[in-house]
Amino acid sequence: MVDATDSEWPDEVQLKPNTVAKGAKRKHLEQPFVLQAIIRHAITQATDDVLLRKNWPEENNRSAYGKERLLKACRDKNIIHTYDVIEEVKTRIKKDPGFMKGLSDLVSLVILRGLRTCAIDLY
Repeated sequence: MVDATDSEWPDEVQLKPNTVAKGAKRKHLEQPFVLQAIIRHAITQATDDVLLRKNWPEENNRSAYGKERLLKACRDKNIIHTYDVIEEVKTRIKKDPGFMKGLSDLVSLVILRGLRTCAIDLY
């Protein structure tokens, strides 16, 4: 489940699959540190949006929303000053839809699990 374009990018800019019995799936904590930081930042932004500002985006807008959140995370000063591969990450998010979708899926998964947990706790 590795993109043919993965070899073009440094290891820090590659999503790591986790092979399980049902196939390959990705886990947030098994990604390179720079991607973990970007994912966490995007999760924080999206959680604030969902809980405080607007609903979860419609299915057809989810990709654009995810890309926007990820690129905003790449502009965070703490992330920029901590990791030296941010420009490569931004370039790959813009050029590689599979990479962007993989990151967005990790963000969505955590948020949807959290919302489900909140809904269960409310009832």
